[in-house]
Amino acid sequence: MSLPSRFRALRESRNLSQADLAEKARLSRESISSIETGKPIKVETLKLAARPLHLSENEWLSLLVDWIAQTIGSDFYKLEIRTTGGDTPATPLQLTEELVRLVSALSLDDQRNLRGLLLNQQSKALLRAVAKLPHQVVS
Repeated sequence: MSLPSRFRALRESRNLSQADLAEKARLSRESISSIETGKPIKVETLKLAARPLHLSENEWLSLLVDWIAQTIGSDFYKLEIRTTGGDTPATPLQLTEELVRLVSALSLDDQRNLRGLLLNQQSKALLRAVAKLPHQVVS
């Protein structure tokens, strides 16, 4: 399931409109719409929007995994992030650095929970990238 569809389903399961959720989260309705239409968002926006939904740990982790997949691409090593100032596709090392940057934006608890989820699901491509994170970031 994608981030937009999962987030919309969670919101609707709580019988909240976008406007209701935006008010409870102290965000604009456009921010909620951005999540549900797959526009790029910061993890902080997702966290603020999710808080009034009172998600279980599994629901929150699912949203985080979806956010990472949406942000870096669902097929990590085929993602074509362009290098700064050029048209050259990014190397696997640059992609790994981008994943490290994204995971580093998460709280330490979310990083630990995400790592545990990846270990449980044995998501090979993401697991290789997470394993390269500095020990103090993920431990």
